[in-house]
Formats: sequence, structure tokens, C-alpha cells
Amino acid sequence: MEYRELGTTGVKVSVLCLGTMTWGNQNTEAEGHAQMDYALDRGINFWDTAELYAIPPTPDTYGKTETIIGTWFASRKKRDQVILATKVAGPGLSWIRNGEKYDRRHIFAAVEGSLKRLQTDYIDLYQLHWPNRGSYHFSRHWQYAPQFDRAAVEANMIEVLQALQELIQQGKIRFIGLSNETAWGTMTYLHLAEKLHLPRVVSIQNEYSLLCRLFEPDLHEIAVSAVHAYKAVAAKHGLSLPQMALAFVRQQPFVTAAIIGATTMEQLKHNIDSMEVELSPEVLADIAAVRRDYPMPY
Repeated sequence: MEYRELGTTGVKVSVLCLGTMTWGNQNTEAEGHAQMDYALDRGINFWDTAELYAIPPTPDTYGKTETIIGTWFASRKKRDQVILATKVAGPGLSWIRNGEKYDRRHIFAAVEGSLKRLQTDYIDLYQLHWPNRGSYHFSRHWQYAPQFDRAAVEANMIEVLQALQELIQQGKIRFIGLSNETAWGTMTYLHLAEKLHLPRVVSIQNEYSLLCRLFEPDLHEIAVSAVHAYKAVAAKHGLSLPQMALAFVRQQPFVTAAIIGATTMEQLKHNIDSMEVELSPEVLADIAAVRRDYPMPY
């Protein structure tokens, strides 16, 4: 397994991150435990979850994924071998703190709930699942137009950073990160942290894949045929499409870890085996050619 530094923390994480959002809905507790056993044995030390999970989000599945991870920690006694990331849910879901925006009170409540479900006394990376003001993520880039009171948003950001600073001082979280955030939001958090001597975000977990490349130039076109075109590239070079897609993300210089997920052990093994795949210049050239035809599939 290859390991990279998580931001500027000095902590080394595996370049494949174990995604967990199917546990508690598509996967049973036993299946989740088996995936964690296997992933750790293969050298994956970076796991990502959220209080919101399992997916799709419902009142009945809220917190179930963290609970499954917690029972694994309790039974395996290997908490110290895992760099664990989880997230506080943003506004909009009525069964999570009445769908309200997160502030100091909500973040403290969310952290305590996650720690209890995870059966641990600390979280390595605590992330804001999505912004309080909305964003173009979750396939909303077609309609999203930022409209918010900048002063009010920045005041909330300061309150959030101050709350997270308290939790770091208490030893309940180690580092903080963003998720589904925009360039403006990321830079504002960084600016406020530097200006006010508050914790600096060390990571941003945004959607990025062979089909969703919003980190790159903003070109908005839809073409579902892109999947078939990329599948043809993989077949041409004797690769599996999932492994080619994971290898593509892993080889990008700005990516620390690619989050993988699986509903079967076979899929998990296949995803982890993508570590053995290195895309040649010829494969990358063919991928680039497909992208010219389908620059923004969704």
C-alpha cells in the first residue's frame, strides 16, 4: 500500500480510503466488519464515514454506519491502527437537529453522538459534510447560484472554527476538514483561521472521479454515453473499468486518498487491487480523448 501525508498534519494515510456509507442499509454489520478486517489487512488505514450514513439518508438509517464501526472497534481493539474521518451533517434534514444549520451547539452535540456510536474517545479528521449556505455539489451545479449574506456566513464560520478549536483542545478531534465545499468557502475558512489564529482545515473531500471532474475547468455538458466510452478504453488496454477509474484518481498529484466503497467482499478486493494498476501514457491519452467528447457527464 502507498501512503501520503494528510494535508500538512504529518499523518500518513493510505491512498485508498475505505468508504462506509452502505453499511447499515445495503450491507449488514457482519459484512461491514468483514470489509474492515480485509481492508486493514491490505494496509488501508484511512476510513471515512459520517453521522448521516447509511445512504440513502433516512431517519431509520441515521447513525447506523458509525454504530457498525463502533462495534468493530470494540471487538477488534484496533482503534489505534485507523485514521478515522467522520462528518457533521449540514442543514436540510429534519431528523438531524431539526434540519438547522450547524453552529457551536450543534457541532458539540454531533461530536458527542459520533463518539458514542463509534465507541472511541477521539476522531482523527472531523469534516463539515456540506456548507450551511448550500453549494453546487450533489449534482446541483446546473441550478446553483450563490446568494447569501456574506457577513452572516463569515460570522457562522468563525463560530464553527471556534467550536472545533475547543474540541481539539479537549482531545475529542485531532484535525478538521471540509466536504462538498466551494473554492470561496475553502479560501474563506483558511483566511479566517489564519487571521484569528483558529484551526486550519487540512483537507477537502469533494466529489472527484472519472465522470465528475469539477475540480478541473468548469465545463457543463451531459453525456451518459461517457461510461461506455471509458469502458471501451479500459477494454482496449486490458483493464477493468473500476480499477482504471480508481487508478486515474489516485495518480492525480492533488489527491491524497481515493475513497472506495463496496457492497460485496469481491468488489472490495477488486477496488483494493487497483493499487497494482498504473496507467500508462497511452491509457491517459485515450482517457483525455474521451474527455474531449464528454467533458462533464453530470
